[in-house]
Amino acid sequence: MIIDFNFNDDKLDFLWKEYQNKRNLGLKKDSNSLLNQFINQLKDKYINEEFVRFILGKVYDENVEFDLQYPLLKHIIFPVLVNDYKEKRMPAIRWLWQIPYIDEECNLKIDELVGSEELRETILLLALKVDKNDIISQQLLLHYYVSYLEFGIHELPQGLLISLDEGFEIVKKIEELIVKYKYDNLLVELITNAIYLYERLFSEWKEYKSQNEIKYFEIWCEMNNFDYCDCRAKVMSIPRIH
Repeated sequence: MIIDFNFNDDKLDFLWKEYQNKRNLGLKKDSNSLLNQFINQLKDKYINEEFVRFILGKVYDENVEFDLQYPLLKHIIFPVLVNDYKEKRMPAIRWLWQIPYIDEECNLKIDELVGSEELRETILLLALKVDKNDIISQQLLLHYYVSYLEFGIHELPQGLLISLDEGFEIVKKIEELIVKYKYDNLLVELITNAIYLYERLFSEWKEYKSQNEIKYFEIWCEMNNFDYCDCRAKVMSIPRIH
């Protein structure tokens, strides 16, 4: 896949296209050399920002398949996203959530920038505060909460990986999102079915832990006609975006 961008600079145009051509041919050494030359040549702040916004729009908004390599992410894309986050620009706030892991230095910078333990949630909430109509941010936040619930029951029947308060709170947040934003009807149906089961599961777990007669949670569920495995099955049926 070749992503064209007009740099209004013959050398940059050549390096960018040749880098992609060599990479697509599997010539790793040549493509890496061309990418490094391209990065060193890309000095103009305005062109740099326009390029980053263009290519991330292609990758994350238009779903164009393109491998964002480490040097490009580290030296070109990440600095622009950090600046855009500080200036509360959308969709760059969301893109900061969507880019892959770069390295520990960048992770520490994101920690410092966001200033919250719940980094991913905080970033998406800010994205929607700046642009409440950004559909991708709406979907990502919804799926983030759903995935959190899925993680929470991963070790059942041995135990929950999140507290009951966290579980009920996430269910409530999902219900609020469904009311607040206009999600696809099928997605709403799938998620509504899933969170109903989660709410039931957390209630059953609370009751189970409050008594001493039944030793195993799976036996408790059998006695109360509840299959906690349905929760995982319902969540797995929900389409995901990244």
